[in-house]
Amino acid sequence: MPRKVDRSSLQGEVLEIFKAAIKSPVTRDVYERRLLNFLGHLKMTPEDFLYMAKKNPGTAEKKIISFAFDLKERNEKGEIAAGTVHNCVKCVRLLLEMNDIFLNWKKISRILPKVRRYALDRIPTTEEIREILDASDVRSKALTLLLLSSGLRESAIEMLRIGHYMPIKEMAQQWLGV
Repeated sequence: MPRKVDRSSLQGEVLEIFKAAIKSPVTRDVYERRLLNFLGHLKMTPEDFLYMAKKNPGTAEKKIISFAFDLKERNEKGEIAAGTVHNCVKCVRLLLEMNDIFLNWKKISRILPKVRRYALDRIPTTEEIREILDASDVRSKALTLLLLSSGLRESAIEMLRIGHYMPIKEMAQQWLGV
């Protein structure tokens, strides 16, 4: 569901092609909000920014780099993730490319922070597991032990059915090789 943001400045021919390039309504909502954030940073309308980018691409690059530096600073403070910085710049790139304005994106992307491509997950310690189990009711204890012992992801639980479970006796026979 789109957030309540004043999108009145996102009207006009230059933005229709930008909106048409985004198929998903959820993605469109996010891109529009991020574009409004960028334009608010510059204190410009979309038409003014595109006109300036067409007439002087170097100035447009500098404005985008300035915006990227501000986002990078927020990333270094831990306010936003590096991926968010990339996503905020992506909507500006789409706007420009859909309006046939091509900048040196290789130069701009080198300024952006490096995105971490892995999670910071770790296995809980025995003590942490004990604390979780002590604070849980019987159903939650069973679920916690199932997740820990099987390696299932939390989202896979809802797909499990009774038929997926082997009777305990059959499992024991398999394990013991009897």
